Amino acid sequence: MISTRLHPAARREIRRAFEWYLQEAGPRIAAGFLDDFEQTLALLKNHPEIGEPGGSNTRRLIFQRYPYTVVYRLKDEALEVVAIAHHSRQPEYWAGRL
Repeated sequence: MISTRLHPAARREIRRAFEWYLQEAGPRIAAGFLDDFEQTLALLKNHPEIGEPGGSNTRRLIFQRYPYTVVYRLKDEALEVVAIAHHSRQPEYWAGRL
């Protein structure tokens, strides 16, 4: 299995999304968001080529139940998570993180 690194901004995106769901929808929905993220990340760790190819040598995989996409790249034999992008965000807002 491949190792994983999260960009600091991606960590903030996870935290902010969790906090939003916690405040707006409650603890069960917020926990579901984290579960969906963890399941998506586990799938990527086992099958890193599964994501759809994107620009700047990145790949993308959509969460199963929440409107988010994991944007990542394979770098130095690791899965580097660049962004946890909400589907309403401007495409490739995260490009400066590469």
